[in-house]
Amino acid sequence: MRCEDIKRFASLYIDGEFDELEGARFEDHLEHCETCRDMIQSTRVFQQALVERLNPPRMPRAVRDRILEAVDAELSAAPRPWIWKVPMAAAASIVLAVGIYAALPGVGENAEAEEVETLVEESVAVHEAALPPEVEGNGDAVRGFLAEKAHLNLRPPIEENDSTRLLGVRLTRIGKSRAVLYHYLHNNRSVSVVQIPRRHLETLRGNRQLIPASTRVLYDGARRGYNITLFEGSGSTNTVVSDMPSRELRKLIPASL
Repeated sequence: MRCEDIKRFASLYIDGEFDELEGARFEDHLEHCETCRDMIQSTRVFQQALVERLNPPRMPRAVRDRILEAVDAELSAAPRPWIWKVPMAAAASIVLAVGIYAALPGVGENAEAEEVETLVEESVAVHEAALPPEVEGNGDAVRGFLAEKAHLNLRPPIEENDSTRLLGVRLTRIGKSRAVLYHYLHNNRSVSVVQIPRRHLETLRGNRQLIPASTRVLYDGARRGYNITLFEGSGSTNTVVSDMPSRELRKLIPASL
């Protein structure tokens, strides 16, 4: 393997997705290349930092208590001769209670707000890490790479022009979702866009149809010295991060907004 291959497939290696032969070839290169060993270690540390940043939403204590009370009630009400039916009844109570929890006013909104917070925090972390792209080039080169290597049919989220140039992309992860990190240069300012395909978001959200057909902004603000705009469309969610002024950053967002 060459150093270019090590950079391109670093995430796959760290995630343990290589078979035994591929892994052996990868590690043989690392044994003889200090530069690539350092790069792999930096990437591993970065991914671990992302995991530690995660703050998964917790079910409110009151809702949890309600579920346990429903289970206890089923256990108490079940006639002893039919005690073998209790687990099924208890399971039904849990399903019912969780369904009620999901339907409570504000719960869906809270879950979405927590998801937005995770996307913003991790996108800023990815931007700060400044990891190099796996493939360099314009929109055509990027689309070909994503289709061949990741089987993703995605369009670059920001159009290129005289002021805005796409430098390249790399594959990454945000939480449990596969994501694409786009590197742009706008008026000599670095811009990162983290893009998550729609089907991965639907899996994350339990296949709930929360993504609208039209584009909408879910977050527009600042975090740790960067301006961030997070917008959703019919095909993906995109988090744009840069240190450029907010008004200028918003001009990069598709005209459909």
